[in-house]
Amino acid sequence: MNEIKLISTNDIWLDYGLEHLYRILQDCEGISKLELNGNSILFDITDKEKLRKSLLNQLLKVRDSLYLTKLDGQQTTQIIHQILLWDWQNYRGLGGIYAKCHKQGNKFVEDNRNTNEICDEYMEAISYNGPINDPCPLCGEQITKSKNITQSTYPFGTKSDNFSKIKGLSGGYFSICPRCYLYGQLAIGDLLLLNNGEQKRGRGEQKRGRKEKYCDIFLPNCKSLEELKEIKEKFRYFIKHGDFRGNIGFSVREEKEKFITPFDNYSALLQIYNHFINYMVDRTKEGFKFETNLLALKWTILSLKKAGKTIIKIYEIDISDEIVDLMWNLQNKEGINLYADIVNKIFDLNNKDDMRAPAKALSKAIITGEFNLFVESIIPKGNRNILVKCGTRTEYGLDKLYILINYWRLNKMDINKEEQELLKEWGEALASVCVNKKTFVYRLDKKRRFEDFIETLKDMIVYTMGKTHKVNNEEKPYYLPYDYKKEDQEVNKDILNLFIIHKNDWKELKNVFVAYLALNTHIKSSYKKKEENKNDDQ
Repeated sequence: MNEIKLISTNDIWLDYGLEHLYRILQDCEGISKLELNGNSILFDITDKEKLRKSLLNQLLKVRDSLYLTKLDGQQTTQIIHQILLWDWQNYRGLGGIYAKCHKQGNKFVEDNRNTNEICDEYMEAISYNGPINDPCPLCGEQITKSKNITQSTYPFGTKSDNFSKIKGLSGGYFSICPRCYLYGQLAIGDLLLLNNGEQKRGRGEQKRGRKEKYCDIFLPNCKSLEELKEIKEKFRYFIKHGDFRGNIGFSVREEKEKFITPFDNYSALLQIYNHFINYMVDRTKEGFKFETNLLALKWTILSLKKAGKTIIKIYEIDISDEIVDLMWNLQNKEGINLYADIVNKIFDLNNKDDMRAPAKALSKAIITGEFNLFVESIIPKGNRNILVKCGTRTEYGLDKLYILINYWRLNKMDINKEEQELLKEWGEALASVCVNKKTFVYRLDKKRRFEDFIETLKDMIVYTMGKTHKVNNEEKPYYLPYDYKKEDQEVNKDILNLFIIHKNDWKELKNVFVAYLALNTHIKSSYKKKEENKNDDQ
């Protein structure tokens, strides 16, 4: 009997593959006492030949699950769902057990390499315990046998500093130990590897038809292999298989067959967390008690761009307890999915040039917890109107945005319900003139001193009092909740007085007020445009 102990490498990519190996071993014969304990995997090899055969079968299942059948005219080709990570011409770069076929010209040809030989390599990696020689640059173990480091096995290994502080080929690191090679292979082959990608033409490439490929991989930073296993189990609840562009997204409720993929890192994380929360909401019905720290994680995002050569960027994003709590309350108490019910409802995401910028900013603001950025993302700029259209869809999205503001900021502020309603009422009233003078919204947002903000707000009020608009062919003044021309009025409707009372928290109050003002400006602009279009048609 051969006792095996596989220990965490403390490398986010390799540990992802190590956890995948644990799940594969669960379905293998020839081993006993398999357990994942903290940061190590323990098991005994009772029958090496049985283990070898069952391991081969499991690896082939993993390989086959990565391939999709795609009709290309009359020709059927097989492609790998992670293909965006590497160039088509470097198809064999994946190597190892995944080299089912490779590309020759415009056709895919079966790879004739002996899969038994590959499995022998993996078996040797699992039970490897060679004499001391040189340390592996990834895990630090002393090794004699080694495998060539490739970008498909360890994508962090580049010619520049990477996540693990290894410079790859430029630093002289050509080899890694067999175990790290195995873990790296299993990481890229894991169907629970969250990824999102797209292909589009690069600048200056329109005529030649060359396309740039983008792919982002999302790796949760966990304290242990055990925690990583628990997080990855949640991925099964929402992960989408069968789309080579990625496996993150959501199905449109009105169009059951339509699956929308995120358009950037932040919207993808917003999607992931919405799915997480949905999963948790379902579990609470079974008596599960939710705690925000279960999902408050740091994420490492590996962003790859393929345009002749692979360009790699690495980002780290923290998801705070506050944001997890916000998403939990919105979904559990209000039934609001931030991406599907807000971003997808009020932004026309098909209009990439005009709408995606504010949609990306909104997603980033929520994920990072920056309410200031959220306000900036919805402020009217120029002739841009962020709303899709007038009618139920727009009103639905705006209604959800109001609820988002309430949970995110308003309910946490030291103001009563009457004062909250006053902010909304004034935001709607002043938006009537901001439709034709959108710079007022921008000017209010940019004020950093209390005195300057009050002065600008006074200017808006005076400007509004001097304007009229047509109602049933009759010129009438714009409505304001408080008439500054009358004396002996109760000041509880005076917006200026509200800010003076809460001078210590005026910046927080300003952000909420500007958000309301911006939203109402957009919806009134939409209705105005709708009326103009009606008149043009008549």
